[in-house]
Amino acid sequence: MFASVFSTVTVLAALAGFASAQQLTLTEPSSQRWWVANSQNTLRWTGSTPAEFSVFINNPDTSLLTSKLALISVQPLYEYSKTVTPTLKAGTGYVMELTNILNSSDIYVRSESFEIKAAGSSYPPQTSAGASGTASGSASGSASGSASAASASSSKAAAGRSNAVSMGVAGAMGAGAVVAGLVCL
Repeated sequence: MFASVFSTVTVLAALAGFASAQQLTLTEPSSQRWWVANSQNTLRWTGSTPAEFSVFINNPDTSLLTSKLALISVQPLYEYSKTVTPTLKAGTGYVMELTNILNSSDIYVRSESFEIKAAGSSYPPQTSAGASGTASGSASGSASGSASAASASSSKAAAGRSNAVSMGVAGAMGAGAVVAGLVCL
């Protein structure tokens, strides 16, 4: 009997850990990661379920927002961030809500209260946890010029070989194979 109770408790604990690992969590905006009015702002989340959700912003202060405002009707989970440019008044007490796409009163997660600062204000400093970086670079003109000349001449030759290559692939793969969207008969 003791082993049976122990096994049940172990299974329930494992399931609870599994569920919490998948839980949807809003990481930005937050009390430390504010937004700027009439500017591009980032919404970030983590989790592995649900596959999609709707995004709303709400504020109990009706002088700032008269009712819940839909920002995104269907947002896929796998993107994990979205840049939005809502037209909202500066103020405090804003809350993001990620909801069921068919029922906005079914709230999956609600952010902590955050501020929208006046247009033109600076964004909070980036930290390693919430940082998003961009990379830029340049290439020399001679390298791209020679590459485009080579590709132009090779594309003419490749056009004549495309049927032969397709037939060769079809022969190698066998009848009925699908290769790069082509059905080999």
